[in-house]
Amino acid sequence: MGTSRRHRRRPPPPSPPPSAESLLGHWKTTSNSYVTATDSLFLTIASWGIAQYHITHIDNSVSGNQFFIAQNGANNSYNPGLWSRFHWFIDSSSGVASFCQIAYNAASEAAALSFDLSTHDVTSASTGCNGFPHSVMSRYTIPVAGSWTSAHSTFTISDSTWSDVASYGTSSYAILAFTDEYAIAQNAATNSYNPNAWSKFSYHLLRSSGFSYCQSLYNAASFSDALYGPFTYNSSDASAGCSGFGHSVLTASSGR
Repeated sequence: MGTSRRHRRRPPPPSPPPSAESLLGHWKTTSNSYVTATDSLFLTIASWGIAQYHITHIDNSVSGNQFFIAQNGANNSYNPGLWSRFHWFIDSSSGVASFCQIAYNAASEAAALSFDLSTHDVTSASTGCNGFPHSVMSRYTIPVAGSWTSAHSTFTISDSTWSDVASYGTSSYAILAFTDEYAIAQNAATNSYNPNAWSKFSYHLLRSSGFSYCQSLYNAASFSDALYGPFTYNSSDASAGCSGFGHSVLTASSGR
């Protein structure tokens, strides 16, 4: 008797898409630049510029020599639209990570994948990145994390969320990237104003008792528009430095 239809074995489900695994998250390098890594984006923010890399291929198959392929962002100062190959390494004991952009101007994804590594020892921390050291970085937390209050609202801020609750409503923002000076976040779909748009929160006078901030952008059309877009913010002008308005002053909630 043949196997009945109800007992035939189904094929296994497809494998999940690759992940950058332990590289994911927020980092600060020893040169004081900032890195955000997701499964689809590698972002660097430094005093000398901002660069986005849109990840299309990840290879985690060789422990200690993992890499990903990404297309350089259209707004990058160097080699926009071309392709890069990054190798990364993480010290399991310390959690410190390093990375190397071994290829940065490949003509295509295929060219970045087939980049000749025979003359490069990418595992060498001192010289393995085209003769230069790897970039070294450690996990980084948004400097304004915590619970705060203002004259009209209460705020809860983490690496992933900026939210404020007031008598006139609740607003929430999903943070994608941040530095010591600002955070870029998407407005929640449930926000009363500019739902699903993007915001930039600029902050200063950071201290344990509180800080000042300005929502310097609140209706940007995209993450890139919020990241690069023009805005009016003057941290030294407390009364009118936020697009003509005063800065918001937050103080630490009791019991914080």
